Amino acid sequence: MRADGAGDPFGCFRYLGGRLTVEALPLDELAHDLAGQAAWVLSRSAIASAFAGVRRCLPVGVVGPAEVLAEAAAAGWWTAVVSSHELELAERAGFPPERTSAPAGWRDDGFVKDALTRGIAALAAEDETDEQNIERIARLLGVDRPGPADVPPTVALDALAGSGGLLAPVLRGGQALVLDAAPVGLLAGRDPGATLDVLPLGAPDSTAPDASAALEGTLTGLSSPATRARGLPARLHGAAVRGDWVLIPSLGATAARPPDLAHRQPLHVLVQGGQWRPLEQRSLPPVGD
Repeated sequence: MRADGAGDPFGCFRYLGGRLTVEALPLDELAHDLAGQAAWVLSRSAIASAFAGVRRCLPVGVVGPAEVLAEAAAAGWWTAVVSSHELELAERAGFPPERTSAPAGWRDDGFVKDALTRGIAALAAEDETDEQNIERIARLLGVDRPGPADVPPTVALDALAGSGGLLAPVLRGGQALVLDAAPVGLLAGRDPGATLDVLPLGAPDSTAPDASAALEGTLTGLSSPATRARGLPARLHGAAVRGDWVLIPSLGATAARPPDLAHRQPLHVLVQGGQWRPLEQRSLPPVGD
């Protein structure tokens, strides 16, 4: 569900006059403003276009910026929650109980209590024992157990694949690039031989009929400064030197990730009409949740 065409590998990013842009904002200007900090760059119009499609169920746990969750809620989408903390985040984002579901797989009585008292639309049981436990808690609370609900299909981050990408500086030159603050596990589950698109901010030949087509790179992994030895570096066809910046489109730009004290996590920034601003991150659950 890409905002600008299902087959477009570059999503919302375009070369204009030899400069890589999103919503008319040259990304080299954004890189200068970021002063070395990597960032997930999201297009406001691409996100709105994605949520304007068929309504689906977007799990709270896969989305980092609170504003993206709020966009889904305002568009009439559903959400799925697996804890009391996620239920609170869903409520803050504007998801009403009648568009909130809880999939099977949890064992937290406190969450069952919160879900029942909030009146969410769907509360699935993992097995017969779990079913009986939900019924027991509902009786103790004096509330009705949610009946069958027509929950739309759940989507993952690929629903927003064309809405953003990772903008990161090169830490060493040559064909092997190490990108700042990129979690090593970012490509977990992906075929290590898969070809992704790694784009420099300036097209090497902006006069070519299709300059971007010559810039495809093969990305087998990402590594951070603290874990370089464990991660496979990104590889880009063409020269790059330390201090250059590159963009990797469609790589889980809305993902929610816990903080890693070993290095700075990428920011989330939203671009709209040639301007950008940082996005608020989802809050972390309290200890013991």
